[in-house]
Amino acid sequence: MRDAVSRLFQWRLGSQGRVAEAFCEGTHTPTADDGSALPHLLADILHVEGPRLLFRPVLYRMQAAREMPSTEHEVTLRIPSAQTGVDIVGILHHHYSTQQRTSDVALILHGLMAHKNQSYHRELAVALPMDSFRFDFRGNGETGGAWGMCNIANDIEDLQAVVYHLRHQLGYRIELIIGHSRGSLDAWAYIGRDERLRWDDDTDVPYLVAVSGRWDMPRVLDRYDVYKPGFEKEGVFRWRTKSAGVQREYPVYPSDLSRMASFPIRSIVKRLPLNTDVLLVHGTKDRTVPVQDASSYLKELSSIPRRSHDSQQIQLIHGSDHMYKGYTHDVVERILGWYRQRKAAKATAPAQARL
Repeated sequence: MRDAVSRLFQWRLGSQGRVAEAFCEGTHTPTADDGSALPHLLADILHVEGPRLLFRPVLYRMQAAREMPSTEHEVTLRIPSAQTGVDIVGILHHHYSTQQRTSDVALILHGLMAHKNQSYHRELAVALPMDSFRFDFRGNGETGGAWGMCNIANDIEDLQAVVYHLRHQLGYRIELIIGHSRGSLDAWAYIGRDERLRWDDDTDVPYLVAVSGRWDMPRVLDRYDVYKPGFEKEGVFRWRTKSAGVQREYPVYPSDLSRMASFPIRSIVKRLPLNTDVLLVHGTKDRTVPVQDASSYLKELSSIPRRSHDSQQIQLIHGSDHMYKGYTHDVVERILGWYRQRKAAKATAPAQARL
């Protein structure tokens, strides 16, 4: 299959811009065009100015990923991240030819120490009734940059870069975000971000699917004894595991655990726009994130004033673990059924105003 090269534009922060590292302090310090370091902004970001965007030409590669039916194909995109020299690598799945693509697109977000093709992601991309984009966050899969357990701020920057590119360069509208585990935290944080951080996308995302998402954040400390020998010996636990077929090492520091344990998921969920419908999916045999966490999300969403009672639903996959081994088809079917049902309901109901 032949590579097709086209010119797009890389966005970078101008010297008067600000980067919002809202929830965790990442390892990468953003810089302005003049080389000066931009300050880290933490917690709920009460004082943020939208960045001034500069553009310069940059090349990116489109490559067919695998053989598919004649009405579908996939291309690999490289989208410049906020970190100089690091491209976000992802796969754009087309249900039609590039000249006839759908205007709506779904984003599929992977979990911790994972990648864009994990678990059910490929199967979901084929089944969705719209185009989709699944990608590797920085430090994961094919995307460069440093990995960090609490680099959620970097993940949000990556999401902003992806959304900006899909909207302004390819003409898409973000219809649906599906996030798995850590990816669901990224999705909540992105959709529930402060109004003053919405320079990248001035419209709400109508549908959110949170798969195997953690609610009780302090429970990340339950595994402290696993990390403790590494902390005591050299100040870091070196998590060695295989991801995307490659043996990798992920460094975990004591500060990573404390920051993740204090991740403000409840306040983020409370900021979710009223017109964003939510599906919570969880396996009943999940030993990584307890299934009770899904019920906690549902309870919190249902308590938000003026939020419709049927705009949040929960689907349990009986017998499934955290990665849905042997149950990927069930996950895809639940997502598709819920999306069709809510899409039809919204088509017949009056639009609900956002807060």
